[in-house]
Amino acid sequence: GQTVTKSFYLSDPGQALDRVDPVSTADAMLAQTGAITPTSQYLFALRGASRTDFWRYNIAANSWSTMTATPATISRGGALATNGTHIYALRGASTEFWRYDPATNAWATLAGTPSAVGAGASIVHVNGAIYAFSGGSAATFWKYTIATNIWTVLAAAPATVGWGGALTTNGTDIFALRGSATTTFWKYTVSTNTWSALATLPAGADFGASLSFDGANIYALRGGSFNNFYRYSISTNTWTSLANTTSAVGRGGALTSDDPTTYAMRGNSQNNFWGFNGTSWNSLNNTTANVDSGGAIIKFG
Repeated sequence: GQTVTKSFYLSDPGQALDRVDPVSTADAMLAQTGAITPTSQYLFALRGASRTDFWRYNIAANSWSTMTATPATISRGGALATNGTHIYALRGASTEFWRYDPATNAWATLAGTPSAVGAGASIVHVNGAIYAFSGGSAATFWKYTIATNIWTVLAAAPATVGWGGALTTNGTDIFALRGSATTTFWKYTVSTNTWSALATLPAGADFGASLSFDGANIYALRGGSFNNFYRYSISTNTWTSLANTTSAVGRGGALTSDDPTTYAMRGNSQNNFWGFNGTSWNSLNNTTANVDSGGAIIKFG
């Protein structure tokens, strides 16, 4: 059959391990002649909606399981990230910050954020640290060092971040939606602690907007009770409109990618859960309850 050459990563750098390395082959590429299978076994998700529900999705079985509840209810600004060993969570509408251990199905409380987070808060892991938007119509941006359990203040975002604020990473730099019904899209260069403007999103991102990275491209849900879905090429700094989601995405909308599939929770006080195969969206088993503000999803393991 036809040979397809495709970059292959051990993990999605958007929710990354401490290192992001291509599989070690002669040319750092993998020649693939068969179907691509997911690199992860599970997704983990916060329900939000002022509830404590925390779920695990088995990709192969297309099924949801209920895990240990979060230590307190999740609200606007709830968010998840992982370093490949633990999962980190913002509670939202507070300073509370937690760590979940998938091996023991248990939560632990960590040092709280320097101030309360709000709508548009988001977190992402890069090289042993968690980077965070505070959201809440502020431009505040922080770094949490996992080894020391300490938060530090970094260069503020170029403008305030509100509903629809979102972060993802390619393992080196961080990419961000401002939200607040704007098209603003930025890059944060970790090595220099600086922000720069990138090509704008085709339409304004608002509540439920989300970003993910699949090892090659960035994907974005527009949110705001719209169903627009986009792909961003880092190499060309351009956006492409893809097939719309089957229903409008609202508060609690969330996105994660695990090549070859990108997964989305609809939010909007609904339980719809979908998979995008690169061409079209397919309905998967719904979440076990409706998702709303603070909904979040990541891949793990």
